[in-house]
Amino acid sequence: GPLAVVRGPLHPVGGDARLVLLDTAEDQLADRQQLLALVADLTRYNALSPEDIQRELAATTQALNRERNDANRVRLAVLYTMTHSPQDDLRALQLLDNVARSGGSPNAIKQLAAVLQAQIAERSRAVRDEAARANEAAQKLEALRQMERSLLRDRVRSGGGGAGGGTGGGGH
Repeated sequence: GPLAVVRGPLHPVGGDARLVLLDTAEDQLADRQQLLALVADLTRYNALSPEDIQRELAATTQALNRERNDANRVRLAVLYTMTHSPQDDLRALQLLDNVARSGGSPNAIKQLAAVLQAQIAERSRAVRDEAARANEAAQKLEALRQMERSLLRDRVRSGGGGAGGGTGGGGH
């Protein structure tokens, strides 16, 4: 039978399973252009003020709602990491996980998403560890303060705070 030439996923045509999938130069060019636009946006984000980041977050959320693709997910994830909020880091990780799980063949955007995901996960672990250490230090400090208050109360109850029981020392 004849061969069908298609772009995109394979679909049997008229029951004939003999298909040829062409990954055309146009598709490769489109992928490269999408990657270059993504990298340019990520570079631009570094110069944004906190207010501009919030505006860009809103615009990128709308863009993702209009066009759900991996590049928009990565854009939004990176913007979330720039708010310095643990909740937004979790949102970023979820978006990057969606990129990893999305269909299609591995490509540069998926690879970039995997690198970002690893970095954000490590940063989140470091932040959690630092918070745990700070909490532990605060608890130790409070225990020392409690001990100090207890010692002061005991000293007051025992009749003063000086050495020698407060007997003085003059015998004229």
